[in-house]
Amino acid sequence: MTLRVRTAIIVAAAALGVAAPVPTLAATLTYTVPACSTAPGNVNNAWPTTDNDTANISQGTHCPAVTGGSTLQQQEQGLFTVDNLTAAAGAIVGARAGYAFTAPTNTTVTELTWDRYLGIHFDESWMVGLWVDGVLEPSDTCTANFGDGFECSVGAEYGELSSHEDLQGLDAHQLFVGVQCASGGCTSGANIHHVWASVYDATVTLSDSTPPTVGPFSGSLADGGVQSGTQSLSFPVSDSTGIKELAVALDGRILPESPGAQSCDYTDPTPCPSLATQTYTVNTTALTDGQHTIEVKAIDAAGLASTASQVFTVSNPQAPGSPGPSSNPSPGPGQSGNPGQNPGGGGEAESALQITRAQVIGGSLILTAKLPATYEGLMTFTVAARHGRRMFSSMRRVKLSHGVAHVTLRLDALERSAGKLVVTVRYSGDRTYRAQTGRATVRVPHARAHRAR
Repeated sequence: MTLRVRTAIIVAAAALGVAAPVPTLAATLTYTVPACSTAPGNVNNAWPTTDNDTANISQGTHCPAVTGGSTLQQQEQGLFTVDNLTAAAGAIVGARAGYAFTAPTNTTVTELTWDRYLGIHFDESWMVGLWVDGVLEPSDTCTANFGDGFECSVGAEYGELSSHEDLQGLDAHQLFVGVQCASGGCTSGANIHHVWASVYDATVTLSDSTPPTVGPFSGSLADGGVQSGTQSLSFPVSDSTGIKELAVALDGRILPESPGAQSCDYTDPTPCPSLATQTYTVNTTALTDGQHTIEVKAIDAAGLASTASQVFTVSNPQAPGSPGPSSNPSPGPGQSGNPGQNPGGGGEAESALQITRAQVIGGSLILTAKLPATYEGLMTFTVAARHGRRMFSSMRRVKLSHGVAHVTLRLDALERSAGKLVVTVRYSGDRTYRAQTGRATVRVPHARAHRAR
């Protein structure tokens, strides 16, 4: 079997009129995004800065935050936004700076757990706080006016219990922590800041109810018809949080070229990477004739999964000299198939497969096929029968053990009522040995009695 993958973007499948596979329905799941003192490496990959008046408002990062020190030192811990102590003039009305967290598309901020210290000192013109989708959060803002001595604060220095807060039940797209000049005369401090917003650490919980999108399928295998030779299947896969894992399987076996688990960084709101359009090439001559399935499973950062599958039928013309339907003579009732060699090939690789047992006992069909002990891989047993005008078949794959494969198939009522069963055994081959096929016909004892009933 020859399978390979490439990541070149193909022609849009929508232009081909191919419908997208229906994703698996999924429940709502969550993941968390830490920053500063709660993040691995004390990094901040989630809260970018914004500042429209850098002359009067300063920002900086001091992670991990540390306890102790002067008031000025505590104002400049974590992710901090403060008035510029060296500013020559006051900030203009509307001057604004801070740190913003934006949820990826199709996700929602449901919880914010953080340690913070926000405050205003001797200048009621400043505003400070947490804005949730543009609205000030009442628990995280304060007003400095005559009644409180023109000084107020929220939280406390790092390490104190009052610095910690857990806001639950949110339903937001963006969080913003910072300062703003609300009226004229927003002055700067001299030895300590007149306004400060220090985020010592923050962990945001994001809720996701949208699984990844897989498809639409395109390529020669996408029509699901009868295939022969080398064919291909392509499909895009995407999610707003990235793809955590992508598994592609052919008939239940994960393909070696399947991307598998990806490296994700959960300090980023979009933690997992995006993947280019996938294209897989299948050499159908290495597959048994009949129906086959390619299944795709994609998982996003929150753990939501989507699955999609494409079924196709293989029918390859037999090469001259390959074993035909009569390569094994029909055994008598209760007897095994011909254990001899398959004729027509003339070579050792084509004469190695032997069906050493094909026998109906009670309601079960017992089969054994043999190859030299050095052969490895899978052997496929296909049993076909006719009942009146109706044809039916069943298939089982068995792993070789020292070149031998055994399987016992429980026959249903229709199979037991058939006069005979046609057994096809297929060895799919490997890097050393070529594919081989053997056939035998098994008569079913008492088939007439079954039909009479």
